[in-house]
Amino acid sequence: QPFIDRDTAFDIEEFFPEVLDRFSIDDEVYAIPRDTAPFACVYYNKKLFDEVKLPYPTDDWDWDDLLRLSKALTKTIRTVGTVAHDPELYQAQTEYIQAIQAWERAKQSNIPEIIEQSQKLAESSRIRLRHMGLNEELIKEISTWKEAEHSLLYASPGEPVWVYAKVYEYELPLIRDGQKLKVEVPANPGYVFEGILRSVDQMVDQETRTVRIRAQVQDPGGQLKPDMFVNVTIEVDLGEVLAVPEEAVFDTGTKKIVFLDNGQGVFEPRDVVLSAKVDNFYELKSGLQEGDRIVTSGNFLIDSESRLKAALEGMGAGGGGHQHGQ
Repeated sequence: QPFIDRDTAFDIEEFFPEVLDRFSIDDEVYAIPRDTAPFACVYYNKKLFDEVKLPYPTDDWDWDDLLRLSKALTKTIRTVGTVAHDPELYQAQTEYIQAIQAWERAKQSNIPEIIEQSQKLAESSRIRLRHMGLNEELIKEISTWKEAEHSLLYASPGEPVWVYAKVYEYELPLIRDGQKLKVEVPANPGYVFEGILRSVDQMVDQETRTVRIRAQVQDPGGQLKPDMFVNVTIEVDLGEVLAVPEEAVFDTGTKKIVFLDNGQGVFEPRDVVLSAKVDNFYELKSGLQEGDRIVTSGNFLIDSESRLKAALEGMGAGGGGHQHGQ
């Protein structure tokens, strides 16, 4: 997360406690003014902002702006794949294009039997493409082509290529058509190819629990060749969401629990529903509200198995918090 880093050229203890308190969260200092006159100079870690593609702070930002952006989660999905060499899809595209053309010609004959037969052939070809994993938008686009894509058979310098990769079943909620992605090849380290996810297959591989995705990748220099191995990165912007630290979550195997700090040493277990994990945070779907104080393994010690069990049993009984140390 792009929290602001403290400059190492000065001693933090030289600052007044009030200043430290103002620019601290959970007893950690994320930003601090260089001096107080004639203006405050705040130092931040530019590299971290670059990594998560967030804008740099400007003079009109306040601390709330920085906190808001720091809560914006970005999930990175990394996978491997290949540059497509797919004669089967090339043939299926060809058959569909020819079927659409034949249907259009049949409409001009005004013979119902021929029109119906041509329409069924076109529909059968469309269903085959759908079963192969292409979405309706892409199939509609193919229907306007004059011929199938030669890049499925061989590389053509300057033309986009297809890249096939696989994502895990649990990552599917984060995947959608139109997402931008980046492709790198071991044969050309450091060079990044830009692409767009065009289609997600309909079937889940029963052995690997993965789903194939198809992306069109720009290759202006003609460097990508069929069957090349590639590394694929997809950045998923989750936006500004409620999140809880990983270390605050107790996973019992059947449910996930965090402990709410009710004050005076009393802690209340709460069932939570979590989603994507980003770095050391989980996206929170339900169970807590913004501003709730929760405890983490770093500052809350469950000192015996019986106490944890008692707290969890208390949840089933519908009441009570767990008071630590009693």
